[in-house]
Amino acid sequence: MRSDEMTAGRGWVTKRELAGHLKMTTRWIETQQRLGMPFLPCGMANRYKIAEVEDWIREHYRDRRRGTAAIDGRRDPVKTCGRA
Repeated sequence: MRSDEMTAGRGWVTKRELAGHLKMTTRWIETQQRLGMPFLPCGMANRYKIAEVEDWIREHYRDRRRGTAAIDGRRDPVKTCGRA
């Protein structure tokens, strides 16, 4: 899948493609999936919509005291995971 298709939110991506886009490991993706990150089960592999995952990350890691998204001490997990 072309990079512009991935970032435009069209189509489904693999765990490896998602990890590359977010600049995280596939293990991190697996952990987030167990925490409720949206995915589509496809036999032995899962597929992900980047826009849905980014929305889930922002909501899941919302720091309610400051009103900003945070993960591992960073302010915006999606921005720090590859979206400058």
